Amino acid sequence: MKRKPILVCMLILLCLSLPLSSVDFGLNIGNVSDFSRNVQNIFSQTNSTVLWLNTPIKDFSFAASVVYKFNYIWTSLTGSYIKPYYFDVGSFEFSGFIPLPGNTPSGIRFDAGRIQADDITGKIFSTKSDGLKVSWGINNTTLGVQSYYTGLTLKSNSSIFLSPQDTEDIDNEDVVFGPSRLVYSVYAVFQEFLLRQNASLEFLGQNDLRSEASPSVNTYYGSAVLSGPLFSTLRYSAGTSFGVLQSDNTSNFGQLITGNLSLRIPSKATSLTLSGLYTLPWGDGNTAGFVPVNEQCVSVVLPELKHDMVTYIGFETSTQRSSVFSNGFKLSSYLNKSIDSFALPVLNVNRPNLFVGGELSVYGNFLVSSEFSFMYSAGLFVFNPFSVIRGINIIPFRVSLSATLKI
Repeated sequence: MKRKPILVCMLILLCLSLPLSSVDFGLNIGNVSDFSRNVQNIFSQTNSTVLWLNTPIKDFSFAASVVYKFNYIWTSLTGSYIKPYYFDVGSFEFSGFIPLPGNTPSGIRFDAGRIQADDITGKIFSTKSDGLKVSWGINNTTLGVQSYYTGLTLKSNSSIFLSPQDTEDIDNEDVVFGPSRLVYSVYAVFQEFLLRQNASLEFLGQNDLRSEASPSVNTYYGSAVLSGPLFSTLRYSAGTSFGVLQSDNTSNFGQLITGNLSLRIPSKATSLTLSGLYTLPWGDGNTAGFVPVNEQCVSVVLPELKHDMVTYIGFETSTQRSSVFSNGFKLSSYLNKSIDSFALPVLNVNRPNLFVGGELSVYGNFLVSSEFSFMYSAGLFVFNPFSVIRGINIIPFRVSLSATLKI
């Protein structure tokens, strides 16, 4: 309980110690209203206020933000729930670049604090976390290391559910923060190493730091990604990751395969993207398959669908209509890999079907002025009638509206 006030006090003291002339600061006020229909009707509204600042410190930079949220949720089954007080540190980042002497351009770049953490695929570990990232760049090669501690993230913001204790802590009022885990990686990026193509390699590990955790779950991954242009307006990205989950002296192996093909049409200010994701388990009796560090949703309508549960193919088009308005739509198809009745109660587990269903979603962003913006998104999910329980005829949908005012 004491860790959150300490972080907020550190941020306030640091702000007071900086010269006001060098500080760029502001206040963002936001509202998100969301309505969805699936097994039940759900309406939620979140009002947020973000106080942020950016400032140079000699040759480096510092950025920080404090977040306040008011949450209201109503469901047709349980009624309404209000969480009026929610405070968190949004970011706390010290970053910089240190050039190294020599005839060959090289330097060290670092980011420390609460920063955005990503693996090279973006599918294993991708979230705001507390830690350090250091990379050394020389010519077209970058070598880097990063390490993060997840135990300072509020559990309401945590997306790490690797063990039964991680799930149980969600309903435990005595637990404030997410699971205490150490996530670290070593990576290398080779830009335009051959015919303008890029290659990335990474080893990533995750260890449970709780001595009382039973079982303790540790995971390790090796990843490789190739990307680059096929011609001037067509780019691709293809990657694979091999993962192992260790728990109670047992190991489960799995593989993740991702692909992306993007075509730009400059004359229409439009881009077309075809993307896909496939996971598979290794070994007989392996029900876990490929398990990422943190869960990531692959559906607009059904947040229960995670990328380790399904194989999906998506087609997306986005257009910049003008300097103030952009919009797009996405059509996705989902194949069942490991969806259980808890994740989607409408699925008929006694009559499994490979094809789960398809989703159509639309979105848009309207910049009313430099201080005010408006965004919308909507989606419709159509189940395969042969994959759901007989007698259930439901078409889930979701509509979300948000607005942001910058002061």
